[in-house]
Amino acid sequence: MKIIKRYATSSTNEEIKKFVQTNNFSEPVCLYSDKQLKGKGQKGSNWSSEPYKNLTCSFYFDHLNISVENQFNLSIFVALAISKTLKELGLKINYIKWPNDILSGNFQKICGILIENTLTGHLIKSSVIGVGLNINQLRFLELPQATSLALELGQYFEIDFVLKQLIKNIKNLNQQNLESVDFKLYYNHLYKYKETSYFKNSDEQIFKGVIQGVTKAGLLKIYNLSKKCIETYNLKEIKFLNQP
Repeated sequence: MKIIKRYATSSTNEEIKKFVQTNNFSEPVCLYSDKQLKGKGQKGSNWSSEPYKNLTCSFYFDHLNISVENQFNLSIFVALAISKTLKELGLKINYIKWPNDILSGNFQKICGILIENTLTGHLIKSSVIGVGLNINQLRFLELPQATSLALELGQYFEIDFVLKQLIKNIKNLNQQNLESVDFKLYYNHLYKYKETSYFKNSDEQIFKGVIQGVTKAGLLKIYNLSKKCIETYNLKEIKFLNQP
């Protein structure tokens, strides 16, 4: 895997796209930056990260050639790779919050993932995977639900070392491994899986339900206890609530 460092960039996802287009790369590439000025989150949201304190990076993988129908396998593989990395760094308990967040054992957000795919017909040809992992940041003034490795474990981490551990766990992303992702392991880490919880849908209706899993396309399956049926939700169509 080719590793590229930028001291500052607007977005590592956008920067890595430009790099592979200009250099015509087909091998895996990792690009990371000390300072990300306009980080991207899901559905156009922003990812804010204190410079020199966290890991902001993007990966590029080509020749994936997996069916669009199985696109969520990519999210599962990446989330499990990050979860494994956090465990190796000492955060033994962490959760994957659908669709692309990683939480600490205290249910605070420690990592976000943004995946952007390039399609050829019905196949995903290549993918850009953005990762924002909070490492040494100690204050999150506008993000009360955020945390970091330093806050959770009470120690300072070398960012380059964290990146090295993540690369070790994500570098084997390929067609074969994507087609055989461990759904059981994913569900073992899935936040609120099989637990009775409160949700709010896009119509602002609050209901009690139980997460049953995800579809191949990545929709969240929730058993609605009032309607006594399973409903599926896309990103931004459902919100987790701590209480009604």
